[in-house]
Amino acid sequence: MIDSVKIDILNFDGNQWLHNSLLEFHVYTNTRTGELGNKLVAKYRGLKFILRESSMCSGAYNCSIEGSLHKYFNRGRNNTTDFDIGQLQDAILEIQKKFNVDPNLAILRNLEVGINLNVPLSAGELIGNLVA
Repeated sequence: MIDSVKIDILNFDGNQWLHNSLLEFHVYTNTRTGELGNKLVAKYRGLKFILRESSMCSGAYNCSIEGSLHKYFNRGRNNTTDFDIGQLQDAILEIQKKFNVDPNLAILRNLEVGINLNVPLSAGELIGNLVA
């Protein structure tokens, strides 16, 4: 099953996210110097929506999404349930609608895939028997 992703969104106006009522952006500050970080981050249901100031165009942002699509699908609670391809598609469609993200303009940078196995051992026994 697919879980965590890192996605860059191309040709996207980050101001759409700044004005989206579902997203509340924060900027990180160095507590020693007071220097502001160069990115804005909003967390929503297991995903981080990240805006970085563009070095190419004043007032523009490089936009990305990071986090767990599985957790997003589960309303941000957890990623401990089964998560099939239909649910993945539903999560992507919902993100597309709520945050105006065109999947055709999304570049997948990282993908975490997990599998659930039923084994006749406890987790401790399984880990104890691993050979590296």
